[in-house]
Amino acid sequence: MIQAPRNATLAEALYRDIDKNEYLQEIYGDLLYNYSIKLFCTDRRPRDIPVKDALRFADLLSKSSYTPTADRDRIWGQEIAILLRLLYPEDFYEDEIKIRFISAFAQFFQNKDMVIETCRMLIEELTDTLAIDAKMERLTMELNDLGVQIREHIQKNMTYSLVLGTKEERLSALRKKADLYIINRENVQWLIEDSGMPFDFDMVVIDEMSSFKNHQSKRFKALRKVRPFIKRIVGLTGTPCSNGLLDLWAQFRLLDKGERLGKRIGQYRDAYFKPDWNGFTYTILPNADKQIYEKISDISISMKTTDYLKMPELISVAVPVYLNDEELEMYGKMEKEMVLPYNDGDITAANAAVLCGKLVQLASGCIYESNYQALCKKCHDKKTWTEDSNPVYGY
Repeated sequence: MIQAPRNATLAEALYRDIDKNEYLQEIYGDLLYNYSIKLFCTDRRPRDIPVKDALRFADLLSKSSYTPTADRDRIWGQEIAILLRLLYPEDFYEDEIKIRFISAFAQFFQNKDMVIETCRMLIEELTDTLAIDAKMERLTMELNDLGVQIREHIQKNMTYSLVLGTKEERLSALRKKADLYIINRENVQWLIEDSGMPFDFDMVVIDEMSSFKNHQSKRFKALRKVRPFIKRIVGLTGTPCSNGLLDLWAQFRLLDKGERLGKRIGQYRDAYFKPDWNGFTYTILPNADKQIYEKISDISISMKTTDYLKMPELISVAVPVYLNDEELEMYGKMEKEMVLPYNDGDITAANAAVLCGKLVQLASGCIYESNYQALCKKCHDKKTWTEDSNPVYGY
């Protein structure tokens, strides 16, 4: 029985210390462990998971109404539900569990269309076709309401400031009081070293985390300086190691301060790679890739679009465009002379590579000026959509 302190609300009694629940922490840790085994195809034995208890926790967390931790709890519940769906799809054939999963999964999504489609896929898998329409109608109404509530909550309760533009504009944006500050990676070093503003952000989310894979870059070194002051950091990328596993070190150095792959790049190289004959490149040691994956598995999650996004079959339609004599003359002049004269300024191509791009633009109907500003020179409108014409996908 839960003993609530005097004057405490039920929500406070339920959720204030839920993150300290040992049973919940054990289930969550075992889920991450089992997911890492599946993700990296290791031969370790998965741990037993009480699926029903895990789903009850996910359902409970998704309904958190304790303001100080509500967002954290709901995201946590969503994460547990997703892990269970990935690891134990066979257990979702029970109607009660299915409903709990959908409830938890839908709680914190802003994109209601994605939730509806996910629910549709689940229902098609788990119920007979005669019941789909009625259940989808009810779910659609509920999720539409949910989407409206989420958008209203964000619009009313969350503010953001875009730290972009000139130095004065960026400083002005930083001085504004907001929940979120959005900045591009090119200004990270300026923000930390040159802005003169205190770096007091408790959480950092890095989109395209792989742009920090170079441990010698200024942006990486700048962010590493303030990493001890960041309480939580999240990295998002679709290509974490496009040039090999050496790319991972700098990214995880920022994520966990060197706890898993080492505090120095030399430690990482010595542990998992051997230098090539030239002394500048490295080859990964046998089975070292599995060791690296295992090291980072507890704080990494990989989601493939093929698993979550169903697209209709691609239909390619080729519609030819025929240029008239005047337009062909313009094309030929540009191709031969690399110059296209205009009254308010000539279009020029400095070399063959630039010329190729200019000719593609010309054939498409609009050729950009040399400085690639938004303004361009219109050449023809044969690819323009009108009510009396069909869209053109090629030329």
